[in-house]
Amino acid sequence: MWNVLGKFVMDNSTLAPNLELEAGIFQVPVSLFCPMSGTAKGVVPLPIRNITLLDWLTKTSPSLLAHQASARSAVTKEAKRRLKNRFYAIMPTGTFLAQGDSHLATFSGFISIDVDHMEPAEAKRILSGLPYVAYAGESVSGSGVWALVRIPDMDEFKARFLALKRELSDVGISLDSQCSNPSRFRCYSYDEKAYFNYSAEVFTGKYYEPKRVVTTRSFSGDSDLRLNNLLRLVVEMGIDITGNRGTWLKIATAFGCKFGEAGRSSFHDISSFYAGYSEKETDTLYDSALRGGRRVDVDMIFLAAKNAGVMLK
Repeated sequence: MWNVLGKFVMDNSTLAPNLELEAGIFQVPVSLFCPMSGTAKGVVPLPIRNITLLDWLTKTSPSLLAHQASARSAVTKEAKRRLKNRFYAIMPTGTFLAQGDSHLATFSGFISIDVDHMEPAEAKRILSGLPYVAYAGESVSGSGVWALVRIPDMDEFKARFLALKRELSDVGISLDSQCSNPSRFRCYSYDEKAYFNYSAEVFTGKYYEPKRVVTTRSFSGDSDLRLNNLLRLVVEMGIDITGNRGTWLKIATAFGCKFGEAGRSSFHDISSFYAGYSEKETDTLYDSALRGGRRVDVDMIFLAAKNAGVMLK
């Protein structure tokens, strides 16, 4: 936690038991960020300093463990989220000058993945049998598992993630699609029974999803002309305007409120530019938006596009 000098410290640091510390693959720098809840809205988070990935995985302190315990004992998802967002975080892909894919400074040699909908013990058992998994441990919530997989470089990061996702699905593991984002935050968690493989192989697979045929429809009425023009511009530029999941849901709700089922195709079209796009996940979100009963104006779509740098003249 923060000490009086404003430094992140692992007081009374202890190493996880039975670790061979001559683990060269983990002796790489990653950037440490302050608690996300302390970042002002609209301000790009900046790193505090660099630490080694090995320290992040193997060292802890009573104060850090107490914070993790409070997150795991929280009753509601919202309470868990608030506590989680007060934790320190890294981006396991490497060091960054600021949050964001374009701010990557040095590559760590790893891609970070989250396992969905599986008991932690079972997930770690399966992951430990895969030669390219270097680490697997429980997430801060204690109900999930995250892992590190070695990859050779940052080239075609999404294609490597998609190949990994397909390969793991064959052994019953479902990955969170948001892990296709290299600059995704990883909140601090400590697992004394984590799996380590210091001689993990490098995963070199790539997979390219069939290109979606974009067929953005036109909506009738003069009031929809600007929206039609905006959607065409988004498609022409090929820019992801969905932002985070909260923004994505608001966009879905805006389409649902305005056009109902008729807006589904256009919602798919603009969602397809997200690096981790999944047709099934997009349909599920749109179904939820149609059932939700919330009201969101189409101005939300224009705002999301503006924030992504897409504006009509």
